[in-house]
Amino acid sequence: MKQVVDAGYDREIFQTLKNRYKGLVISPAKLRASVDLSNSESTYVFPMLEDGGQTVALKTEQRLNKNDVFFMTAIGFAIVEDLEAKPGIAVPQTYPNPFIFTQAADLEAVYNGILTYKVGTTEYITTLDLQRFRDVPETQQTAATNRNQNNGLAGVIPLASHYKIRGTDQVEFSAKLPVYNGIVLESVAVGTKTRMILTPIGFLIKNGASADKDLESKSK
Repeated sequence: MKQVVDAGYDREIFQTLKNRYKGLVISPAKLRASVDLSNSESTYVFPMLEDGGQTVALKTEQRLNKNDVFFMTAIGFAIVEDLEAKPGIAVPQTYPNPFIFTQAADLEAVYNGILTYKVGTTEYITTLDLQRFRDVPETQQTAATNRNQNNGLAGVIPLASHYKIRGTDQVEFSAKLPVYNGIVLESVAVGTKTRMILTPIGFLIKNGASADKDLESKSK
């Protein structure tokens, strides 16, 4: 399924942010967080915020700094077979590609899961089905020597509304998967990890967290 980003909607959001965060740098951006799949886990929390080094970010991750604000207008989801000795060379997959994953059949459980997003105790996205991120290209990989024919927006969906992610807030993106005894979601190859990747897409406001709180206090 071809995904479409509404450029007009993004321009409207950008102009609104320029008017709100006067004098601050606002730029198109993408966050990226990863979690390792496990044969015994059904709920996964994506580490979207920098946390002062409490958990080590992968070299491929882009987490939100506590001083910044991110406005999410679209979101992407994929699975990947990472070679730990060579981070960054694996191609994210938008479906359980059997030429990449030996456990491809069981990985279909991932796309029957749901995604939630909450700030504190308030859920803003409650049961977003992961099935809508599943994107099998018309021209698929047929051997280890070729690749799927995908564009950069495969596995990305636009959101009906934009969502604010503030680096100082208690933000949680989580996925819940249907699992069963004997399921194989972990990589079976030595030196590799099968991971889920979540990529919020939108606008980054550098040093926007404190300005955002000031604006909220003035509006009260």
